[in-house]
Amino acid sequence: MSPGLFPKVLAAFPPTLLVTSTRDSAMSNALLTNIALLKAGAETQLLVLEGRGHGEFNYLVGTPEARDAYDLIWFFFDRHLGR
Repeated sequence: MSPGLFPKVLAAFPPTLLVTSTRDSAMSNALLTNIALLKAGAETQLLVLEGRGHGEFNYLVGTPEARDAYDLIWFFFDRHLGR
């Protein structure tokens, strides 16, 4: 399944938050997905964390970087889903 191949599908996406890091092996895919969503007219936000690998904020709980990531993720949810 590759929704990125179907602009009409991407245009129907809800607001989407993409989270990646500068040392994430999947960063390129996140960037390409963000571009595809923007081209399709979908609302998207790209959060790029500095100096981390894939999903490191999930297991480095309590670090300033993880707190920043979770604060920004919650801000996105609050803005789009309400409290």
